Amino acid sequence: MTLIEETVQIISEVLGTFAYSKVDFILKDDDTYICSECDSLPRLYPDSDLAIEAEAVGIPYDELCDRILRMSLVNRSFLGTSRI
Repeated sequence: MTLIEETVQIISEVLGTFAYSKVDFILKDDDTYICSECDSLPRLYPDSDLAIEAEAVGIPYDELCDRILRMSLVNRSFLGTSRI
């Protein structure tokens, strides 16, 4: 696992965005990086790339959303933060 992948994992753990998220970074001239944002529901709409890719393998949009929600609830329960 690369350093940036490890950083994404730490950010996801801290923010609790295990099921689905997008983390953006700014790469500096000295090859270090800064996290600029973590989006917990990036572009999650019926004609987004993820929804189109899911549909291509037989997962309709409503099922995709349900899976993401269930994964989020399982992770919250696992972490002991099951209250919404």
